Formats: sequence, structure tokens, C-alpha cells
Amino acid sequence: MNSVEVRREGTAELINVQIDGAPLAFSADGVATRDVVAGHEYVIQWFIRGTPGTTYKVQVTQPAEARFVASATLNDSQKDAGVFWFTIKGEHA
Repeated sequence: MNSVEVRREGTAELINVQIDGAPLAFSADGVATRDVVAGHEYVIQWFIRGTPGTTYKVQVTQPAEARFVASATLNDSQKDAGVFWFTIKGEHA
């Protein structure tokens, strides 16, 4: 089994992050991990809400083949969202 590490940070009032539709439980320092199976495609999605000018960052920090960063400053819409697909290398379990 492999683990994916996700970090979130920012000043937005809501930073919701999910992998395959299941919400991640973040620690006080903004880190969450999820066990994943090698060779399977996953989708990480995020939903952000806050006042204009607030910021956020969502990043997959581990493993290397899944790394990515999404960050933005919210505009007058006060919302943002996104998706990112990744596959962990290796043999199927």
C-alpha cells in the first residue's frame, strides 16, 4: 500500500479537499494522508470559499509522481474549485 500526502493552507474560510469523493481529515498543521493502491487512477478535488482577497494553496507533496500545487487569491466570486488526476506507479495490489 502507498500513501499520498496532501497539504492545505490559506486564509479562506472553507478549504475542502477530497480524493475520489472522500473528504480528507487534516491535522492542525494542515496535513492529511490517504492510502492508495499503485496503478489505480485517483482524482483529487478541492472547493474553496472566502472573501475576496483571501488565499489558498492545495498541494500533493508525496509521492513524487503525484506532486502538484494549486494556489490562488479569491476574486469577487468568493469561490474556487479544481481537480487533478494522478496514478501511483507500481504494481496493482
